[in-house]
Amino acid sequence: MDSIREELKCSLCLEIFRHPKALPCIHTFCLECLQDYINTKQDFIRKNGHFLCPLCRAQAKPTDNNPNIHSWAYSFTKPHTIASIVENINAEKAREKKHEGGHTLRKDGRKDSADCLKKTRDVGASTAGRTTTSPLCSLCKLMSGSRWCEQCCQYLCGSCEKKHNQNPDTKVHVVVDAPQDESTLGAEPDQLPNNRPCIKHLGQIYSFYCEKCNQSCCSLCISSDHSSCFKVLPLEQAVRDKVQLSRVYMSLIGLQKDNLKDLQTMISTKLKENHAHHDHLYREIVSIRPMIDKILAEDEKNLLDELKVRTSSVTSELNRMKASCDNNLRIFDAKEKVLQSALAINTMQRPNLTSVWGDISGFMEKNSSQHEAIKSNLENVHGSHINFERSHIIHGIIKGTDASIGSLRGTSNQSSTSVSKETSSARNNENSAQHSAKLKLKNCRNLKLKAESPPLLTGICLLPDNVLAITDFSNNKLKMFDKERQLKYCLLPTGPYGVTYRPDTDQIVVSLPGSKELVYISSTLKIERHVKVLKEYSAVLFNNERQTLLCTSTTPGCIDILYNDVLVSTLGLSSNRRPLFSEPEYLALYSTQNILVSDWEKKALFCVDLKGNVISTFTGDLGVNDLLCPLGIAIDPNGLIYLADKESSRIFRFSDDFKFEAIVLTQSDYIIQPMAMAINSHGHLFVTEKSGYLKVFG
Repeated sequence: MDSIREELKCSLCLEIFRHPKALPCIHTFCLECLQDYINTKQDFIRKNGHFLCPLCRAQAKPTDNNPNIHSWAYSFTKPHTIASIVENINAEKAREKKHEGGHTLRKDGRKDSADCLKKTRDVGASTAGRTTTSPLCSLCKLMSGSRWCEQCCQYLCGSCEKKHNQNPDTKVHVVVDAPQDESTLGAEPDQLPNNRPCIKHLGQIYSFYCEKCNQSCCSLCISSDHSSCFKVLPLEQAVRDKVQLSRVYMSLIGLQKDNLKDLQTMISTKLKENHAHHDHLYREIVSIRPMIDKILAEDEKNLLDELKVRTSSVTSELNRMKASCDNNLRIFDAKEKVLQSALAINTMQRPNLTSVWGDISGFMEKNSSQHEAIKSNLENVHGSHINFERSHIIHGIIKGTDASIGSLRGTSNQSSTSVSKETSSARNNENSAQHSAKLKLKNCRNLKLKAESPPLLTGICLLPDNVLAITDFSNNKLKMFDKERQLKYCLLPTGPYGVTYRPDTDQIVVSLPGSKELVYISSTLKIERHVKVLKEYSAVLFNNERQTLLCTSTTPGCIDILYNDVLVSTLGLSSNRRPLFSEPEYLALYSTQNILVSDWEKKALFCVDLKGNVISTFTGDLGVNDLLCPLGIAIDPNGLIYLADKESSRIFRFSDDFKFEAIVLTQSDYIIQPMAMAINSHGHLFVTEKSGYLKVFG
């Protein structure tokens, strides 16, 4: 047995395995020891994408591509054979050794998992006859137990609660104020009705219920399968909660049924009103044609009469000019004969030509003025043409463009329905042209400088004059494009993640999760001050309206609000410390009262108010366009929301009222694993990619 125990010892802590995890090289370590080792190799992991086994130096990384290094150890497989042997050894050890207080300390000072999860089931028997409202602590038996652990079924005093919360095996347990009604707290599981034996652990019964996994479990199941679950309740309490919730649902269903019945009545009444109104409008529209026919008939008669008068006038003028032309032709014929006769006179009679020539010369001088009259008559003939021009109203009706006999308008949210469908559709297309316009790649640049590792661009923000500030996590730099589009940088002690701009002080605020710091940098890239914080903040966002700084944290998943670098409130944690978020990554200010939060582990985009209440949530479009890894958020000047999904390489767009509209960018638009985003006043979308590229779309 001793040789077997030696084989079951972790090479890092030299103790029996606690929640063993096996690397791809089959070497096994404790879950906590492995995660502590991984945390010390963060820089190596970010540079190479893997770490080395502590024993054989083989490469190892999770197979599920988990981007959160702080939870990599959970992604490795559990060696079930080793885990089963460890459970049996711990059970045997617990039977052989019973230490005072119910705990055995390991060499490193932590409590042993088997002893820590041992339930003191005699609490109910010892407190059954006691009438005091504060029973003794189930561990020390000395102090008053004012707190209650819902997983261990134990009363805890203040001192024991601190130890209980520090123990890695029980720190995830839910500890609440001890209730006044003790009738069920100390009850043995086999005293509860409808007890069922655990199918995985012989001799155990289902006495607990895991809210996250939605299944019943025993006390040993909590240690082996539900140690990371955020809420595990006693089975009876879970049943009471479900019954109470079912009653609430029944009340809501009844209320909605009543509302639907009222809606049916309103719809029936409205249908009758619409039918009556339809008949009235039908008669009104049909009556338009006879009126128009009458007007057109009168207008037609007047136009025909006018046409007759004008045609008669033009005809008379043309006939007069024709008669004048005939008369002039006869005169020209006579004069032509006189000239021919004069030219035929012989030489001896030429002196008599002078008398004839004088007559002809006088005629030609007179004819010059007639020639001008003839030219004028020719112009009058070309201009004597009668034209008809339709009225612009009639022309519009015939062409079906800018005129119609009327239009139908309603008070609903839908667009007005025009009789002229071409005009209506053209107007709608023109109004929606900006929203349906496809974004196109305008520019692309790799932000890797000389002698640098491949950049990991985790944050981006806009400064005045469209200056861009970008965080490079892998190279510990804040990079900036100035007004002249020159790339500059500021070297930081550890990798920066989030970045935001404070317009009141003209400063850039950068989060350093590795060293738990906030760094304030001037617009000229000079570090002005460091602020130590208690958590590893990722995204940061400055709310200029309230002069507060919003920071996301993953331990636990929440949003901290800082005023003058002092924590004033936390969003996302309820009264029982159940986190709303799992891995909140990026933030955007939706309005003065609401913020947008992307959570890549829950694969959701949240809209919450400044009190932590959820306004709306988006996880997908009816299962068609589900989010896989939502990250960066940006809001354009028109209020449209853009969300980057890294794993699917897509950019989602939402309306200003948080309704999904479309996917505006995909891999076919040259977008690959987008991370952070920002939009300037001109509507240009700046996107950073995991590969280290900065792309601009417009």
